[in-house]
Amino acid sequence: MCTGLVKASKSAVSPVRDHEYSFLISASGKPLDIMGISEFSISIAGLSIPIVVRVAIYLSHDFIMGSDFLPNNGVVIDYNLGVISIAEDLVRAPLQSTFKQRNLATSAVSVCVPAYTEALVKVNIPYYNEGRTVLLEPIPGLQFRTIATARSFSHCGEGMSVCRVFNYNSFSVVLRKGMRLAAIQSLDTIASCMPYVSSAEPNTVNREPLNKQEVGMLETFATDYGFKINSDLTEVQRQELLQLLFDYKYVFARSLSEIKRYKHYEHDIHLSHNRRIFRRNYRFSPEDAAIAEQQINEMLEIGVIEPTKSAQYNSPCFLVNKKK
Repeated sequence: MCTGLVKASKSAVSPVRDHEYSFLISASGKPLDIMGISEFSISIAGLSIPIVVRVAIYLSHDFIMGSDFLPNNGVVIDYNLGVISIAEDLVRAPLQSTFKQRNLATSAVSVCVPAYTEALVKVNIPYYNEGRTVLLEPIPGLQFRTIATARSFSHCGEGMSVCRVFNYNSFSVVLRKGMRLAAIQSLDTIASCMPYVSSAEPNTVNREPLNKQEVGMLETFATDYGFKINSDLTEVQRQELLQLLFDYKYVFARSLSEIKRYKHYEHDIHLSHNRRIFRRNYRFSPEDAAIAEQQINEMLEIGVIEPTKSAQYNSPCFLVNKKK
């Protein structure tokens, strides 16, 4: 253990009396200066283990665990599963830290997954996997804590891919941007693979339109909403797709007034204190002031915001130009 960690943990350091504790060699072959020994406990997955450490003055890492720790505490390392078991499998912990971003797929955007629902979530992938197909595995220490991650093959492109998750809870779950969802494994870890053959008969029942429309009306609808339809579709497939989009057009918003409210989730803001937080507004140009007033009035009319007489909290308003 380095001296910095000893000071931070306020551990007592005793002088070295045993010759075995006074001599230590680093991986580079250089001897380490041992200033003493210290006794304390470490906690791994809730299991408290008392240990005796040698305190070194110059150390590349804060804490280095010796090989004698393994047989003394019944440690078994499973490189295949990426877990370490301690005290004859009394507890298990991930072999790789769950906070290490390398070889992990993280959520690219914040997504709300309803209760008992599967979803394909866009994830960020390290760029050294670009153009490759990888195996996404559940993270041992995080599986079933908030959500369940399915094993899947995913192709990586532009630093992104998709991950299949399942919300097993009876309430909606929000996956925050940057949340760790899966571990990335190479396809070399797969011993065999075969295509899945479904024994059930495929469903060939045609979908009945909810509100049947003529072809001209569907094309006008596609133009108004700005849909870009794949040109490889046949004319029949194009009409079926446009009819499906028309039947559920209420999920698309062309303006702020058409945005609907999601009824199954309510955002709570938990404050850490009750101090007043107030920052004055910056001066707008006449043109920006007119745009800000128009947008505020529109949000007031549709109920996105509501008036208040409290001046406890205030943040300056900004207008940001965006590409159309």
